[in-house]
Amino acid sequence: MIGLHDAEPIASPEPRPSPHEHVLARRALSILIVAHDSAEHIDAQLAMLAMAARYRDWQVIVVDNASSDGTAELVESRHPWALLIRSPVNIGYAAACNLAAREALGALLLLAHPDTHAQPAMIARAAARMLVNPGVGIAGGRLVDAEGQDVPASHRFPSALGDAFAWRGPVWPGAAARRVPLDPDLQPREPARRVDWVSDAFAIMRHDLFRFLGGFDPRFFMYCEDIDLCRRVAMEGFSVMYWPDVRALRAGRPGAARGDAAAEARHARWQMRSRLLYHHKHQGSTGAWIASRVESAWLTLAGWGYRCGGALPAADAGHRDALTRRAQVEDAWRATDGGRASPPGPWR
Repeated sequence: MIGLHDAEPIASPEPRPSPHEHVLARRALSILIVAHDSAEHIDAQLAMLAMAARYRDWQVIVVDNASSDGTAELVESRHPWALLIRSPVNIGYAAACNLAAREALGALLLLAHPDTHAQPAMIARAAARMLVNPGVGIAGGRLVDAEGQDVPASHRFPSALGDAFAWRGPVWPGAAARRVPLDPDLQPREPARRVDWVSDAFAIMRHDLFRFLGGFDPRFFMYCEDIDLCRRVAMEGFSVMYWPDVRALRAGRPGAARGDAAAEARHARWQMRSRLLYHHKHQGSTGAWIASRVESAWLTLAGWGYRCGGALPAADAGHRDALTRRAQVEDAWRATDGGRASPPGPWR
């Protein structure tokens, strides 16, 4: 079990030799932040990083993905020390992060969402640990929300069947719908361990490995880009690690979690598209087809179960939700041509 020492080595398998392009690092760490309508959170995030960026010589890069809430103007006026890159259109998280990485000078890259607030000491701990563990390709830390509740941050790779059943609406009357990840790795307080993938809301990675892999796959406009990246890291023989003693606050959530019905539908649509793209990339046409058909069938069954609940408000709402989600699955299948192609951006 890992203690509190920044540079405590962690046992991990030796990576296979790979012809990684050497990065002539001028700094130890570059922090990459992709923002879209993030004015609510990014000011506090950058304020927390300002002192450390100066005295530890960390590079902070912000890519503004065509925000309409003044995010870029806020960064430019209040945090001129950060490197701001403006994208005239929303090119998606993966492509924007790649854009930031092209300007990065650090040997390590810290990926952080604008609503992820980490104390500099925690970032320094992660960076020091990476430097003494050459077999670790990427690592993530423990995330907690504003109420102190754990936010899922480490996972197993999704499977076509497991992903299809992740949304587990009940098939009996009167029960409450819930999304239950079929994922035994969501144990945030367990000791440090090797996992399949970590969330890019807060993750640290080797710059040369990121460049060798070509960065994020830009076909993932949003969602699943971190799963895909971690899978490719593992394929190169490097470990993907979860370090629970490296903690960060997830101060906000995507628009889907803020009670905005339109944003919720949009994010659900994007998630389903990205899952199909992921399954087709890694399990082929059959895997994407199984994920789509089984999820559609399960949602049909869930809707039927709610329908049997009669006129109860919860039953009516559950029935509508199941039918809406089933329609979104079918829409995602058509939009991605069965997972074969990413829809033109920006996604709607």
